[in-house]
Amino acid sequence: MGGSSPSPPPDYTQEKAQIRADTEKRYQNQANSYNNKVNSYNNSVNTYSNQFSNLNSNIQNMSYVDMYDNPNTKKNENQYTNFNNQLNSLNSNLGGLNFNASRPTFSSSVGSEYGSVGISNIPTLNNANTQKYDAMMYGGVSGLQSKLNAMRDQRTAEENRVNTYRNNANNTLRGYSTQLGRMGIADISSMNQMERDLASMKSARDNFSSPILRQMYPNGFSNFDQQYGTLTKKLNELYGARTTEQNRIKTYEKDLMDQADAYNTTLGTYNITNEQGIKDLQGLIADQERDAGRFSSELDYDFSQELGELDDVSRNVDSLWQDRTDELGRISDAEYSYDLAAQGLDNYIDNAGIYNKSTLDGYGQDITDLRSDISGFTSLLDFDFGKANAELDDAYTSLQGVNQKRQDALNVLDNSITSNSGSALSDLQLYEEGAMKDMASNLSDTGYELSNFTGGRVGDISTRLGTASDAVSAKLAELGTYRNDLEKRAQSLQEQLNNKSFYEVGMVDGEQGGFDSMQAEVELYNAQQAMDEIAGMEDRLNSERGRLERDAEASGERNRISREDILKMVGENGIPEFGDLSQLDPMALEEYLKLMNGEEEEEEFGMNSANPSAFSQNVTRI
Repeated sequence: MGGSSPSPPPDYTQEKAQIRADTEKRYQNQANSYNNKVNSYNNSVNTYSNQFSNLNSNIQNMSYVDMYDNPNTKKNENQYTNFNNQLNSLNSNLGGLNFNASRPTFSSSVGSEYGSVGISNIPTLNNANTQKYDAMMYGGVSGLQSKLNAMRDQRTAEENRVNTYRNNANNTLRGYSTQLGRMGIADISSMNQMERDLASMKSARDNFSSPILRQMYPNGFSNFDQQYGTLTKKLNELYGARTTEQNRIKTYEKDLMDQADAYNTTLGTYNITNEQGIKDLQGLIADQERDAGRFSSELDYDFSQELGELDDVSRNVDSLWQDRTDELGRISDAEYSYDLAAQGLDNYIDNAGIYNKSTLDGYGQDITDLRSDISGFTSLLDFDFGKANAELDDAYTSLQGVNQKRQDALNVLDNSITSNSGSALSDLQLYEEGAMKDMASNLSDTGYELSNFTGGRVGDISTRLGTASDAVSAKLAELGTYRNDLEKRAQSLQEQLNNKSFYEVGMVDGEQGGFDSMQAEVELYNAQQAMDEIAGMEDRLNSERGRLERDAEASGERNRISREDILKMVGENGIPEFGDLSQLDPMALEEYLKLMNGEEEEEEFGMNSANPSAFSQNVTRI
C-alpha cells in the first residue's frame, strides 16, 4: 500500500470573482451618488450663472430713466424693482447652495480571506464647479447690486431736483395768490410789482427741462400754468374792479330805499290770517337787512338812512306776526295736551298687561272721553288734531290687541290642560314616568300662569286644572306601587340564586334568562329600589360563571401538557425513543412496552388508583 498524492490547493477563483464584482458595484454606487450630487450642484450653478449673465447684460444697458413704473398700466415697468428682486432672489439662492459631499476614494485591490483581489473597473468622479459659484457669490452679484443702487441714487437726485424746482415755483405762486387776495383796488403799486414777478417766473419755467419730467408729471408743470393763468386773470380783474365799485355803491343805496317803500305798502293789506305773506315779508326784510350788513367795499359808504326805513317796517310786521303766534300757541297747546293724553293712554295700554280685565275696561272709557273733548275745540285759525286722533286710534287698536292676547293666553292655558290630561294621560304606559312628570310640570306651570289672571272664565279653567293634576298624581302613585312590587320579586329571585349551587356553566346559563328578564323589567320601569338586588344577582351569576370557566380551562391545560409530554417521546416510526435508558425506571419501561403491545395490566400500571401518574394518564390517552 503506497502513500496517496497530496491534495491540490483550493481554488478561490469564484469567490474572488464575487468579491471583485461586489466591490466594483459598491464603488460604482458610491461614484453614482457622488456624481449625482456634483451634477445637481453644477446644474444649479449653471442656472444661476445664466441668470447672472442676463442680469449683468440688462443692468449694463439701462439708465436711471428706466426706473419708472407707468401708473396707467397693471404691469410694473420699473426695471429697478424687477432687477433688484431678481438680484435678491439670486443672492438668496446662491446663499442656500453649497457642496459638502465627501469625495469617495477607490483602491485598485482589496484584501480578503482568499487573498488579494484586483479591482479593474474604477469609476470616474466628476468635479464641482465651485470657482464659478465663488465668482458670483463673492463679487458678481454685489457688484451688480451696487451699480443698480447707484442708478437708483442718480434717479433720486434728479427727482429731487425736479420736485425742488416744481415745489418752489408752486409755493411762490401760492404766496402770490395770498398777496393778491389781500390787495385792494387802491394798491396799484403792489399790482404792478406782481405783474413783473409773474413774467419772470414764466420765463424760468419755459427754460427748465429734465429727461424724467414727463415720467414724474405727465402733464408737466400744468399746476404752475394753471396758477399762473389764474393769478394773471385775477390781477387784470382787480384793475377793472376799481372802475366799477363806486357805481355799485350808488346803485345799492337806491335799491334799499325802493324796497323799504314797497314792503310798507304790502304790509297795509295783511292781517293775522296771512301766514305765508307775513313770513315772506319778514324774510324779505331780514334778507335785505342782512345783505346790507354784509355789504363791503374798499371805498367809503353809508346806508344808515335806508336801514332806518327798513327797521320801521320790520317792527310793524313783527307785531302782526305776534298776534298770530299767540293764537297758534293756544292751538299748539291744545294739540300737545290732547296728543300727550292719547300717547299716555296708548302707553298705559301697552304696559297694562293682559291679566286685569277691569283695568282694560277703564282704558276703553278714557278713550271715549278724550274723543269727546277733541271734537269740541274751536278756533279762527285752522287746526289739526289728527295726530291725537291717530294716537287714540292706536290706543284703541292696542286695547283690542291686549284683549285678544288675553283670550289667546287663556286659550293656551286651557289647551295645555287638555294636552296634559284625559286621553293623553291614559294613553301613557305605566313605565313612562318622564312623560307623566312632564305633564305634572306642565300643569304646574299652567297653574302658575293662570294665577296671574282675574275675571272671565278663569274660574272654570282653574277647576279643570285641579282635576287634571289629581289624575296625573294618581298615575304616578300607581307607578310607585308597581316599582315596590318589582323590588319584592327581585328580592325573591335573588334569594333563590343565593341558595342554589352551580357545578357547570350550563347551570349558570339556565338561570341567566330569568335574571335578564327581571333586569329588563326593572330598567324599563326605572325601579331604583330594586337596583341593589339586580346588582347582587349579576355579581353572583358572573362570579359563578367565572369560577366554572376557570376550572374548565385549568383542566384542559393539564391534559394538553400531558399529551405533549408523551408525544415528545414518540419517534418517527411511532416507537418511543429514549436517549439514555439507564436513566429510566426499568419497571416503567417494561410497563410501557406491555402497554404498546396491547397488554392492559391496569393494576400494575395503577390505572385504577385514586391518583394515577401523569405519565400513565397520557399513555392511556395515546
